[in-house]
Amino acid sequence: MKLSLWLALLWGGGAALSAAPASAPLTCGVCAQPITGKYFVLRETNNICAVCEKLPTRCAVYSLPVKDGFTKTADGRFLCQRDAPNVVLSEEEGRQLFTQTARELSELSGGTLALRATPVNVQVLFNLDFTDNRSGTNANGGMHRMGFSLSRRVGETFTHNVVLLNGQPRPQTRSTCAHEFGHLWLTENLPPARQLEADTREALCELLAFKLAAKRGDTAETARIK
Repeated sequence: MKLSLWLALLWGGGAALSAAPASAPLTCGVCAQPITGKYFVLRETNNICAVCEKLPTRCAVYSLPVKDGFTKTADGRFLCQRDAPNVVLSEEEGRQLFTQTARELSELSGGTLALRATPVNVQVLFNLDFTDNRSGTNANGGMHRMGFSLSRRVGETFTHNVVLLNGQPRPQTRSTCAHEFGHLWLTENLPPARQLEADTREALCELLAFKLAAKRGDTAETARIK
């Protein structure tokens, strides 16, 4: 199917930290102790006492200070007590989310978005920093990526691999699955002679993540993607 028709089918439809004087009895969202004096509001709804605000450790998900009951990933990231149950840590769950995402994208596109080469090898790793072998430098400026994909032609078909960063919220991991699925689909369906600019590829793949979140009614995720 032509790329323009595929698009037609699809296209239907940093946390700010501020100080404030305490005006009523409040409880710190980190140490659960009553707040007296100055406190901080993190991400609009989290009241943090002045002591906890100075904690050097921060949750890798939403940057809240971390004190007790946290989870630490193998690559040194901290997950606070509230966020740890809501993130993807196991490879099994990563595979399940990718499979579910692929199924939902197929349904969303009336069967157009389906891979011929399956199953896809899905891995969940601790650290997705990577190096561009051509230049010997980090290809994305030292920032963590949430995932990447790699396809290899084998005769008339492909083998597909997807790697996901662990410790990310499920909605974001699902969006990453949709994005990487898009790369696999483009690899299978674009003729070798047809080259897309890198930004165009990324935009198309991010469109899949946006449409999937919209289908699920996840307004927080659609806002994040925008």
